Parts: sequence; structure tokens; C-alpha cells
Amino acid sequence: MFKLIIRKMIKNKWLVLSLIIGCMLAVSVIGAIPMYSDGILQRMLIKDFEREQAVKNTYPAFNKFEGKFSNITNPDDKKLLYDFYDTNIVQRMSVNIPMDILVGYRTMGTANRIFLDSRDWPELLEEIQANKTFKRVNTGKVNIYAVDVLAEMVELEQGKMYSSGTTRIETETFTGDVYEAVITKDAMQRNRYALGGIYTLTLNKDEEEYILNYRIVGVVEVMEEMTPYFSMDYYGVYFDYDTYLNGIINERNMSISTSEWYYAYDYYQFMMKEARGVLNSLDENYNWISENYGRLRQTLSFETTIITYMERAEKLSGLLLLLVIPVILMIGFYVSMIAQLIMEQEKNEIAMLESRGASRRQIFNIYLGESVIIGAIAYILGIFGAYYMTKLIGASNGFMEFVNRSAMDVNIGAKTLLFGGACAFLFVFMILVPAYKASKFTIVEYKQGKAVFSSKPFWQKFYLDIILLVIAAYALFNYNKFKDFISFTGEGRVDYLVFFAVTFFILGVSLAFMRIYPLFVDGIFRLGRRIWTPSMYAAFTYVARGGNMRQFIMIFLILALGVGIFNANSARTINENTTDMIKYGKGTQIILNVGEMGLDAEGNMIDVADATQKTETFEMISQFEGIKEITKVSTQTAQVGSSARKSQKFKDVKLMAVTPEEFGNVIWYREDLYDTHINHYLNLMARYPEGVIISKTMAEGLEAEPGDMIYVKIDDKEIEVVLLATVDYWPSYNRFANIDEEGNGDEQELCVMHYDMLRASIGEFQTSVWISKNEGVLDSDLNNYLVENEISLINAIYTDYEVSEIKKDPMLHGMNGILTLDFLVTMIICGAGFIIFWILSIRQRVLQFGIFRAMGLKKRELISIIIWEQILISAVAIIAGIIIGGITSQLFVPLFQIVDTSTERVIPFITAYERQDYIRIYVIVVAMLAIGISAIARFTTHIKMDQAVKLGED
Repeated sequence: MFKLIIRKMIKNKWLVLSLIIGCMLAVSVIGAIPMYSDGILQRMLIKDFEREQAVKNTYPAFNKFEGKFSNITNPDDKKLLYDFYDTNIVQRMSVNIPMDILVGYRTMGTANRIFLDSRDWPELLEEIQANKTFKRVNTGKVNIYAVDVLAEMVELEQGKMYSSGTTRIETETFTGDVYEAVITKDAMQRNRYALGGIYTLTLNKDEEEYILNYRIVGVVEVMEEMTPYFSMDYYGVYFDYDTYLNGIINERNMSISTSEWYYAYDYYQFMMKEARGVLNSLDENYNWISENYGRLRQTLSFETTIITYMERAEKLSGLLLLLVIPVILMIGFYVSMIAQLIMEQEKNEIAMLESRGASRRQIFNIYLGESVIIGAIAYILGIFGAYYMTKLIGASNGFMEFVNRSAMDVNIGAKTLLFGGACAFLFVFMILVPAYKASKFTIVEYKQGKAVFSSKPFWQKFYLDIILLVIAAYALFNYNKFKDFISFTGEGRVDYLVFFAVTFFILGVSLAFMRIYPLFVDGIFRLGRRIWTPSMYAAFTYVARGGNMRQFIMIFLILALGVGIFNANSARTINENTTDMIKYGKGTQIILNVGEMGLDAEGNMIDVADATQKTETFEMISQFEGIKEITKVSTQTAQVGSSARKSQKFKDVKLMAVTPEEFGNVIWYREDLYDTHINHYLNLMARYPEGVIISKTMAEGLEAEPGDMIYVKIDDKEIEVVLLATVDYWPSYNRFANIDEEGNGDEQELCVMHYDMLRASIGEFQTSVWISKNEGVLDSDLNNYLVENEISLINAIYTDYEVSEIKKDPMLHGMNGILTLDFLVTMIICGAGFIIFWILSIRQRVLQFGIFRAMGLKKRELISIIIWEQILISAVAIIAGIIIGGITSQLFVPLFQIVDTSTERVIPFITAYERQDYIRIYVIVVAMLAIGISAIARFTTHIKMDQAVKLGED
């Protein structure tokens, strides 16, 4: 049977190859999602680790165990428990975290012991024995430590490193055994230690003579490269680890008080796919600790971080899966279409096999084996395809935009294999459905079926189109009704039915269109049946009679183009709204806060630059050749009230002072945000400098209308002004700026005043410089100019940089990448499916075209029939797909508000379109039609009459 299967596959090699390509693309798209989610979040995690290490100078990826022994009275029990913990912790650290250990050390200690110079001890001891009182004269507290690898983490500044055991000292002032120790320079200064000095450790107890004597033999400092991992106690004295463990803790009252095991990991080796295993190991450790005396506390520094990232990975994967549903459905149509074409070609062979004794199970098993082979090949190729698709997504910087970004660390994990396997299994099942149906045909049924019109497809019988449209309408209604309460990142739950509704709507409208289209064509045919030419008559008849496969290709084309247009518009909308939020929030391309930071008399950081310096700096910045427009803008907090009703006032109002003409040339704005063009408001202010523009909500609160007098109070100065106009939006104005993530706080109001008016009223004030650049000028060009001219700034904001950074956000980056991938796959499958269908369908009509030629139809009339069929089937489907895609975009693209990461949208969400996206689609469609018609016409014109005779005999 295996040989038979291979021969069948070779016989239909091009169709089998088409099936493999379709299944492979589906597996690749699905498999790329978890691979991308893990890859992008891992890259973001590494970046976060690097940023935290640079800012805090502490290593962010470590595991620490802290042991407490304070409640154990027997020192021997403490030693036994320490040894037990030490053995188990070292073993667990070697297997539980899948990263190399960069630095690992163990620390033991005894805190809050009292020390004094050994030369003072005899006199103090006599006092204690005589008066039974311990005096704290010339004494201090010390913490005793031992670190197993201290010598490898510090460098010697003075003296030498300690030696193990005790050393015998015999001098005029001291005779006895001492332990050697090292300290830091800070400890030497704080505790007034002397290098080589001998000190006595004792307790605040009258009956104790002493605990031990130690000698300071060296001063050390932590190596610079070790500072992120280790620090030394200012009050600590450090002994040899083995000496402490085997000697010092055996002294009186010197048992272990605290212990610590520290391990720093190479976080560059961390893989998101291993996160779950790390957390499971951590839970096992917690259980082990609680079951074994519970005197340990484990701290994995990045436990919360990886939990957060795992949650983000689940959300990201879920969203991306929803976005690829239309494409997977379209690939499913493609695979089903090819599978049905194969079955149509092989029905005669199946019927012959059955008539010669083959059972239906045997016939089905042949196609089962063929499908499994196709699925296995597609699965293997698809997994590797997912790898490269993930690389493609990682290189995206927007829709159909790619940059040479650093390579994403991509790994084929269990989720990728699982998702890809499930997809391959599903498509094998889809291939087997037409095979199962075809295996039930006898040769008689096959011959009868060729002469009978196709019955209604199942979707028409069960009104699937109506059901899908009802579901889509419900989801759309539900979204529009509750969209204000939907937040993808907030506490509210997103109704994911809305995402499915996109696919349901496109498919539902496609099916509904195909329900009425044959009737429409038949009506046109009947109206002009007396005037149609033979070629038009044949084409109308062919289309009007319908047929499942002709309907299938039309649905396929409509779905492909509708999904392609929706993906293009979705990506453009997401990008436009995201960048618009940033541009509006900043107000202009570059903002520079001129000044120089210094200290006041009390040591507080302040701007010490005077007005003259700032003016000179402004003039120097203005000389940069890349500047298109520059202006000064002041942003302050003020109180605004009604002159007529003194009781009505607003505090903490955002006051902006602008120069109208310059401000209008430098800002970014969107026309839909204002009742009239923003220049209308600026022109009013230019004509009436004593007037102001305020937010509409504040005007309503003050019960003020344009022309009314209001006042603006800054510190102790009150300015009476005229209300010129009211607005909802203004460049850089965010009315929710004072509201925190939990919704606490009041909305901020706005007041815009003429710059000269404010300066004349209150004198000099803080300003920032707003700049718009010439086309092609880079932010780095201006930055280099500022550095070269030693221009002092408090801070600088570059909007283009902010936009580029937000595009690296995993959610936005992933959506751009997956929508780009969807678009490319959609167009490829659309073109391939179109050409394959028409070539194969024409091959099935060789007899019909041969008969036409035998009846006297010329070649050009045969080509005319093909052209008319293309117009009535392909062209109509393409136009319908473009229209349905546009309608779907209008209705459903706004649902992407629910993946907006902001708690409150500052500016309205709009649906965006890009002409070049439609041009791409038109070019692909025209090329597809041209290739298809050319191939079909060439094939048709080469049909000979003897072929028709031979087919007729068969």
C-alpha cells in the first residue's frame, strides 16, 4: 500500500505540493506565536535586567537563602542544623536553576558583640570583679562574619589576609592566642581600629571574662567587578571561614546567629520556556524549607518578574492567536479547495477500485496514509518555517516595515511543537473529509453524479451565513455598548468573541453574497439572453448554474482579500493611534529644558542659570541649521476663577504660555480634535493678547462663555483676562495627568495664555524650548550640536525616540509583526489558490472546450469565454472582497481600543487607512489575474479536436 500511496502522490505532485505548502504555512503561523512571545519577552526581560543593574549597581538575578538560629539554645544543635542546610542548599542550587552560577558564597555571622582594645581589658576586668558593673567606656559593638570565598572577592589595601587557626602572640602588653581578621577602610575609621591592633571580644555580662581575642591584620575593599554581588558591613570583622566554623563558634557565646547562601546567575542564559520549571522548583524549595524546621527564608530576586512576564506571555500569545484566526481559516479554505480538486480528479479511480473489490476502508486508508505523510512533511517544514517567521516578526518596525534590529533569541519550545502539531492534525483532518466522502462513491454513482447538478452546499442548507452574521452583530453590539468598560490590561475581562466576530462577519457576508449572486447572474442572463454572444451565453450559463467549486473559489477570494484589507487597516490604525498618543502628549518633535543644575544654600538641587544665560542658550540653539521652527513655551500651575462669581474657581490648572504664530508652526496636531482648525484659536489669541483659551469642562464649571471676564492667579499675582474660546484638546495637554492607575485624583483643566501677556504680568518665568525639525534631520544631529557647543540642559525630550521605543513594546511589536505576516501569507495563498483552481478547473473542462471547437468556435471566442468567466467569478469576487474588507474595517477596527495599554485615552481612537496598502493589494490582484488568464488562455487554445473525441470515448 505504501508504494501505491507514493505513486499516487507522484502522479499528483503539483497538487500534493500545494497541499504541503498550505499546511506548512498554517503550522508556521501558529507555531511562530509562542516562539515570538517567549523570544520578545525574553529580550525585554534581559533589557530590564541590564537596566536595573546599570541604575542600581546591584545584580538583579540572584537566589539567596537566609538562616536564623536565634531560638536554638544549644550551640551544637545550631552547628548540626547549619551543616544540614548547607549540604542540601548546595545540592539544590546545582539543579534547580537552569543558569550558570557567576558568583556564589556562604556567610555566617554573630551580631552585636562588644569589643575593646586588649590593653584596656585587665583594668576593665578588675572593675567588673570589684563592682560587678560593666562600664561601656572605650567599647564598641561589632558584627562577626566569615565568608567562604572572601579572598576571591576583595583586594588588599593594607597588611595581609588572615590565616587560618590561631596565632600565638607574646609581647609586653599581651600574651595569648589570637584569631586573625580583616576589615574595611570604613570600619577602621568608624571603630578606630589600628592595623596590627589586638582586641578583646566580650559580652555585656558581669560574669563573663571574655570570649576571644582577635588581631586586625589587613584592610580590604570589595573588587569593583564584585560590587553588584557583595558588600561588606561597616561594623563587620571578617575571619577565615573554616576557622570560624571549626573554632570560633566553639568559643563561649559565639554560636551561629545568622547565615546566608548567595548565588548570582548568568541571566543571559535564562529562557522564558524554563520559567515554569523555575517556579515549580521554587515551590519545591518552599515546601522543603517548611518541612525541615522552617528556619530558612529563600529569596529569588526575579520571582515576581518572571511571574509577571509569564502573564504577559499568555496575554500576548492569546491576542496573537486571535489575530491569526482569519488567516488560518483562509488557509483552511485553500487546503479544502485543493483536497476537493484532487478528489474530483480521482473519483473515477476510486470508483474503479471499489468496483474491482477494494473495500471502502481500504480506499480510505490509502488517503489516510497520504494525508499523514503530507501532514508529517508539512509539520516538520512548518516548525522550521515558524523559526524564520518569528525572525521576520522580530524585524518588523511597523506594518510592512522592517529594520535591521539585533537578532531575537528564538528557540523551538514545547508550545511551538504542541501548537504546530495541533494545527497539522487539524489540516490532515480537513484533507480527509473530501477523501472520506469520495470513498463512498460506486462507479454507477460517480457516472450519475457527473450528469446531475450539485446539490446545495451544507452552509446553505443550515443557514450558516445567517448564524455567523447574527453572532458577529451580537458581538459588535455588545462591544459598542460596553466599550467604555473594556480594558485589555485592566481588571475588566475582555470579550474575546469580538475578535472572532471579525472572521465570522467576513465569512458570513461572503456566504450571504454567494447565496444571492447566482440568482443575480441568472436574472441578468435571462434579461439579455437574446442579445448575448455565444461566448457570453456560455459564460453566463456556466456561472448561473453555480456549482460548489465555483462558489468555493469566490468565497476563498472574498475571504482572502477581506482579511488582507482588514489586517492592513488594523495595523495602520494601531500604529497611527499609538504614535498619535505620543506626539500629542509631547506636543512637538523636540523639547529642551534649558538650565544648569546646582545646589542652593541648604544643599537642594536647583536651576542656577539666570535669564541672561538662558537667552544666550536659546539664541545658540536657534542657530542650528536643522531647525524648522523654534519657540518658547511656559508650563505652570495656576488657579482660574470667574470674575463674576468669585466662589467658582479651579485649582491646579495647567497654564501654558505660548507665542501664537511660532507655536502654530512648531506643534503636532490632528484636525479631528478641534471644532475648527487650531490656527483659528491661535489667530484669536494673536489679535487679542489679553485673552485666554480654556478647557470646555472648566468653562462649564465657571459658567463662562467666550467674551466673559475670568481671572488667572499665579502665586500671589492675579491677572484678569477675556475668555476667547474653549477646547477639549491642546498639544501636550492630558486631562488625566493627575489621575493614578487606581483612578484616584481629579482631572486637570487647561488655560492657554499669550506668552508676552504672562511675562508682562509676572516677569520672568521658567520656559522650555519647543523645536520642529527639517525633513531628514536626525535627533542625533541636534544632540551632537548641543554637545559640541557645551549647551547645558536640565533634560531633553525627543519625540521620534519615544515613538521608536514604543514600537519595541512586545504587544505593539507583536501585533505589527503578526499582521504583516498575516497580510503576506494571505496574498501568497490568494494568488496561489486562484491560479491552481483555474488551471485545474479548465483541465477538467477539456472535453467541453473540445466540443466547442468541434462545433466551430474559434480560439478567440474560447478566450472570450474564459475572460467573461473571470469577470463574473474572479473579478466580482475581488471587488466584493475589497468592499467587504473596507466595511469590516469600519465596523471592527475600532475594537482595537481594548488592547490600548493606557488607562484613559487622552485623544479619540480613529480608524486609519494607508493608500499604499490598497495599492499593494491592487498590484497583487492584477498580477494574479494576468498570470491566471494567460495560463488558462494558453492551455485552452492548445486543445485539439482529437482530444475531445478521445475524452468522449472515455
